[in-house]
Amino acid sequence: MKLYLATTIAVLMPFGMITSSQAQGMQLPHHTLTQDAHLYAQFGGIRIPGGQDADVDDVEPDTDAEESTETTSDFTGFSEDYSAYSDSFNGFSVDIPTEFNLTTEGQTTNWIGPVLDEGAVMIYVNAAPLPGVAPGTLQQTYYQQYENDRFYTDVQKVTVPYGDGMVPAIRAKEVDTQQGTNTPKGPDDLHRWHLIVFGNDRVYTWGFTGMFQTFQDNEVQDVYETVINSVELISITE
Repeated sequence: MKLYLATTIAVLMPFGMITSSQAQGMQLPHHTLTQDAHLYAQFGGIRIPGGQDADVDDVEPDTDAEESTETTSDFTGFSEDYSAYSDSFNGFSVDIPTEFNLTTEGQTTNWIGPVLDEGAVMIYVNAAPLPGVAPGTLQQTYYQQYENDRFYTDVQKVTVPYGDGMVPAIRAKEVDTQQGTNTPKGPDDLHRWHLIVFGNDRVYTWGFTGMFQTFQDNEVQDVYETVINSVELISITE
């Protein structure tokens, strides 16, 4: 089950960060909130900031993910080669390490990588539509939520390229303790970095995951920094 942990609970729902009063203040569309609830059910078990982990033991692993992790179990190191990926329907581009395989495309896009410390590393992005709310307002709201959530650290306001300009974003990392406790994470506990980008009338929630031991051994940080630095928003083609 550890092998598929990153796949089954990796997607972070953006609206888990926003309280009901803040949502009303920003006049979030009802259909968007309903869509989030649908996505939560779709993924079965998702860790939401400030919430509890859902049970993922009954979630069946994705067939493509199983094939990918089996073929990379003898992984010996990253090649530092990257492939450009562009999605004009959802409005983003990114460079992905060649060791990661695309398993899902759409509003949520997943790439699953090699098995390290008995768990597959993974990159994902969820592009949730949120029309009518200024990107700067979203950045401030999300920043305050992450800054006040003790499960996250190193919360930063950053920017991401979009054409000739930049759009607001934030970065955050999970702390080294289990959620809601002072108990250190175990070697096979899930650990994640996040990049959240605001633009194109959307909230793009990026996740960069692996086993806690993988981060402790500094096996993915350089690769993830390269991917994060490559993220851009692009114009959406209807």
